[in-house]
Amino acid sequence: PTGEDRLILHKVNPELLLKQSDHNYLYVTSGSLSEAHLGKPWQHQIEVQSKQGGVKYQLSYGPRGMSVSSTGLITWTPPEDFASPEEGTVFNVQDQSGKSIMHSVKVSIPGAAENAARRAEEQLAQFKAVKEAHERQAKERRAQELEKQRQRQLQKPAQGRMRRTPARQPRAVTTEYAVKVGPIAKAKAEANARALLQKQIEKLNQQKLNLRTRAWTDQKGNQFEAQLTRVFAGNGYFSTPVMKRDQSNLTLKLPLKKLSTEDRKYVNTITGYLADKRKLFETIQTEEHSPRLSMSQITSGLEPFTFRGSHLVPPYSVDPEGKPLLSWRVQILPAIGGYDLFQLFHHDEPWDSPHNRQLIPFMPDFYRSPDSKADTGKTNLLGVSGKHSLFSTAEEDEKPELKDSHNKTALLVEVPDSLAVEWTKPADWEFVDQNSIKSLYGFRPDGFYVLFADGKSEFVSSSNSLSTLSRMFTCDDGQSYELKK
Repeated sequence: PTGEDRLILHKVNPELLLKQSDHNYLYVTSGSLSEAHLGKPWQHQIEVQSKQGGVKYQLSYGPRGMSVSSTGLITWTPPEDFASPEEGTVFNVQDQSGKSIMHSVKVSIPGAAENAARRAEEQLAQFKAVKEAHERQAKERRAQELEKQRQRQLQKPAQGRMRRTPARQPRAVTTEYAVKVGPIAKAKAEANARALLQKQIEKLNQQKLNLRTRAWTDQKGNQFEAQLTRVFAGNGYFSTPVMKRDQSNLTLKLPLKKLSTEDRKYVNTITGYLADKRKLFETIQTEEHSPRLSMSQITSGLEPFTFRGSHLVPPYSVDPEGKPLLSWRVQILPAIGGYDLFQLFHHDEPWDSPHNRQLIPFMPDFYRSPDSKADTGKTNLLGVSGKHSLFSTAEEDEKPELKDSHNKTALLVEVPDSLAVEWTKPADWEFVDQNSIKSLYGFRPDGFYVLFADGKSEFVSSSNSLSTLSRMFTCDDGQSYELKK
């Protein structure tokens, strides 16, 4: 360049240049946003520039009653009861050469938000009514079943409180054979229990939100219907009904801070539960002197009873006369990978029969506390027994029902070595009154470990009063409490 060079600007018309070129063009020049009102006719003109001309318009997706004319005029009257604050529409625009494009128009209907809120309230009321009806039916069925059990007890007074759990043994297991394969069955039970827990952890890490479509509200009061599919880095990812019908992979990304206070609390609640579970599993695997890892492995065997309903745990199996035979710790072995060890027992004999006594040394490690110095085959992890506890030994028609919160009801406790029992023995820690709690102190400094009925294990501080702790060992008093950390 030299000092004589000059920059010359020319004003050009892109549309004119396209028309003068040989390029076969087709594009939409009109906007893609519009607003409609309930019960009032709405129109929107699609404006197109085309080299070939002969443009045709076709509605690919839109609400019922919407149409598009041959000139691209969209017409629609939103019904008075329309409940979607925003409606997406898609049109196919094609010229006479066959060239086509897809054009979308988003129609906002401000008045529909009230309809959406009213419909959500109606659906919630209907859901509550159905839930209450199911609960009444379930309560009636339980009452009928209890009455049948009571009648059976009256007709057969000698019958035991619960039937024994028979082992499906393919052949008679001799004592010699049981002692020979016992160590192998023990090791297999321990390995399977670890694998099962690891599988649960992996499943939890992969677990995604699985929520129904609901009405969401932002800070300005605007509402939209969507399904929350993921939460990451402070953003919520939503799938709308329009996306589902179109089988679209697109998601709506929205910062959580733009949601209403109530909706933010809702998101924090559902995501916090999964986070707490993951954190719990990560923590217990690093605790060398804590029994919480063992408690988590045992949880899988107890889950069919307590964690999925209000049922109690059978404390032991019994013979036809009601005499206790083997502890629940033997009965849950198949559920945690110890079926081979379970098969070695004679289930029609008591725990201390000549045959079953030979299997006491083969106690799986998940029944032993890490710091325990108790004799071989003795466990420190005992169920909470008592008239109003989860391992209730009361008569069938007098057993309590789990009415208290699962996360406030103790299921297992870690006891000192002096209270440890043979793991096959039908015996547990019995809660009689506040003085019973004193026996739990001494094994751990400043407290003891507890597994609650929701599957969560915690260290309970001795700074709590005995009256507060006593609430923890009953399952049907309906009284709430808070523990000191």
